[in-house]
Amino acid sequence: MGETTGEMGTLFYGTDEEHSLVQDILMKEEIVKVLKETEYRGVFDINGCLTKDGYVSFEATSRFGVPATSYEFIEGLKSKTGELLAAMAMGIDTPIEIQKGWGMVQVVVAKPFPVESDLMDDATSRGEKLWIVKGSKPVKEFSKDQLEHIHLETLKKLMMETIR
Repeated sequence: MGETTGEMGTLFYGTDEEHSLVQDILMKEEIVKVLKETEYRGVFDINGCLTKDGYVSFEATSRFGVPATSYEFIEGLKSKTGELLAAMAMGIDTPIEIQKGWGMVQVVVAKPFPVESDLMDDATSRGEKLWIVKGSKPVKEFSKDQLEHIHLETLKKLMMETIR
């Protein structure tokens, strides 16, 4: 009952075309036929969940999604993102290499999210410190592992200098 915030996190399972769920969901004859007939190029997935009665589809997504794309292109892809995007744009069928297994992206926001408006500084997160935590204690620097897997976006340079 509040502002619509969209998707705040995504859990992924990276696999290939041979996996039974991919075969049973994405590679259905009707879906493949329509994608080929329309010369579709790009990202295509069907969001849903696996229940005791089988897979339940929620929606087909034929666009880059947020935050899904963050994981797909930054953490989940072994192939070079630029080469993949170029091949998609030119209609070149090229194999891609992905990270197999589970992955997750979590969106962490600061006030006044999701409001986008001119506000007084005290109604925003300006000047507040981004705390880096190891275990349950704040630390001064990101660890090597955190630097590899935490991707900060839409922060002002001043804030970036605060956390470095």
